[in-house]
Amino acid sequence: MLLDKLDAPAITIQGFPMSTPHPLSDEHREAFWRKAGWDPFLPDIERERIERRWDDESIELAEVFGF
Repeated sequence: MLLDKLDAPAITIQGFPMSTPHPLSDEHREAFWRKAGWDPFLPDIERERIERRWDDESIELAEVFGF
C-alpha cells in the first residue's frame, strides 16, 4: 500500500541520505567549468561543448571523486 512506503526508511548511499537533486548555483557551475577549461572568451562552440558535457549531475559526481 502507498502509505506503507511513506514510512519506509530513507535511502542512503554510504551513509549519505539521497534526496531530490537541487540545481547548482550559476557561480558553482561556472567555477567547475573553469576547472574544465571553460572561459567566457572561448569561441561559442568550445564554450557550449564544455557546458553541455558538464551538466549539474556530472559536476556533482565529478566532485564526489575529487575533480
